[in-house]
Amino acid sequence: MSPPDYLPDPLAREEVKDYSKVFLSFRGRDTRTGLADLLHRSLVKTGIRVYRDKNELCRGKVFGLKLLSAITRSRILILIISENYGSKAWCLCELAQMMECRRNKAGYTALPVFYGVKPCDVRHQAGRFGDGFQSGTWRFDD
Repeated sequence: MSPPDYLPDPLAREEVKDYSKVFLSFRGRDTRTGLADLLHRSLVKTGIRVYRDKNELCRGKVFGLKLLSAITRSRILILIISENYGSKAWCLCELAQMMECRRNKAGYTALPVFYGVKPCDVRHQAGRFGDGFQSGTWRFDD
């Protein structure tokens, strides 16, 4: 179904689009040209619609609204948690939105993929993941 032409706001037009079944969250610097690309290609090849940031969206308010809307409209949320995942403010925003959806709405599945980090280091915010997480959290204090 294509969005009606009379909707003037691009975000309003986005809301009536048929959204992806899977939202792929990752730290680009760590996994964009490796695991994230491989996973994206594999899912698409099997016919699954996947949303991922391809560096096509402009940073700022519209960028954030589109990402958060894509999360809300997807049903399977895949997080590739890597060493620097927690150091990026947008990764943490995506994670918060995913957990909010999973907590408050039925039908969401969140699947963590631990890439180069131990699950216990993520849980306790320790090791190299913890260092990156601590460097990223200051941005939310403002």
